[in-house]
Amino acid sequence: MRHDRVRGFTLIELLVVIAIIAILIALLLPAVQQARAAAQRSACQNNLKQIGLAMHNYSDTFGYLPTGASVWLYGANVNGSYTNTRGHWIWSCFILPYMDEAPLYDQFSPGRQSPEAAGALISTPMAEYRCPADEVDPIHPFQDFNNDVPAAYSSYVSSTSDILRQNTWGGSGIIGDREEFSGAFGIDVAYTLDMIKDGTSNTILVGERAFQVDTSYPNRAYGAFAYATRRLNGAQDSNGINLAFATLGYGGINGAGVGDFDTNETEARRAAGNGFSSKHAGGSQFVFGDGSVHFLSENISFTCCGSSGDARLANSGVLNRLVNRVDGMTVGKF
Repeated sequence: MRHDRVRGFTLIELLVVIAIIAILIALLLPAVQQARAAAQRSACQNNLKQIGLAMHNYSDTFGYLPTGASVWLYGANVNGSYTNTRGHWIWSCFILPYMDEAPLYDQFSPGRQSPEAAGALISTPMAEYRCPADEVDPIHPFQDFNNDVPAAYSSYVSSTSDILRQNTWGGSGIIGDREEFSGAFGIDVAYTLDMIKDGTSNTILVGERAFQVDTSYPNRAYGAFAYATRRLNGAQDSNGINLAFATLGYGGINGAGVGDFDTNETEARRAAGNGFSSKHAGGSQFVFGDGSVHFLSENISFTCCGSSGDARLANSGVLNRLVNRVDGMTVGKF
């Protein structure tokens, strides 16, 4: 009886097959990563579009954009102090009803209670306020309100000033035109769309800020809170106004030193805590006053801590001009 032998792979043939598979994986992996990055960027863009639409719906209802952060008007302040730890409600809380989150807004009751009084609700994560590329825990791990209640994290900050301004606060009225707040938002001031003199298509409303842990101080992190900020004391750390706002005092977009806390500690902290940044390659995304979303390159020009008045405006960079709503320097293509 004849028995045919079944021939298997030789060792060399097996190694060749493995090598071919490895090459195919190496070729496909960058494409997969690029597709993933593109999907994350698209989802982030959609988040910002929803925020822009909510801003316009808020404006249609009340006649003005929400205030950037509330000190005097919403019961969040104690004894006239900007540094109380009861917290201050911010713009992203006020637009919740227009983000299909009216029940959460009602539970927060920003007109009647402080963020501290909201308790564990302040930890409620919200996907629309987080960029998918910013892959961190939705609850801010290091910053909290009183009673150790952690706060939900956000990837987005409002645009407040084209240069760094500290210890400058809003007035006592809901409608104001405070010089220190050259952007679309301020503290206890709210601007109408008509007050954006440079045109809504030339003015940034909200942009990205990536979550970053300060390796020099491991218990400190930068980014933004989703609904409220802990203090409004102008501090350079993540307890201050920078948890709600972006000012162009340092860094621009993904500025020098961002993330490099070990070798460039001071500049890294300032850029991480005051400017715009993202985990997207090459820049960050922004929603403008007309509701359009744009990706701006990290190489866009900006002026850091310039002089005041006409001299500062004359030398301002493109990013400064897109932040400043009243400088009269509109930008064409950017």
